[in-house]
Amino acid sequence: MTTAVLEIAGLVMNLVGVVLLFLFGMPYRLRTGGDVATWRIAKRDPAIVSAERRYTILGWAGLILIVVGTGAQIAAVIKG
Repeated sequence: MTTAVLEIAGLVMNLVGVVLLFLFGMPYRLRTGGDVATWRIAKRDPAIVSAERRYTILGWAGLILIVVGTGAQIAAVIKG
């Protein structure tokens, strides 16, 4: 791979990662597990569980893309 390809790939991965983090937020550990508490009744909402899972996966994907993209840019500088 040429240095230009590594640099461009790194920039694209960083861009996608930042957009994912902007849209879905940083991954965090505190989850409700879909529990919705009302005054007397607590129930688990499958839609909330699904949304939390999607946000977790896409948040981690964004963070990983930023790290890998930065690594590609560092590799391009070292190689070039």
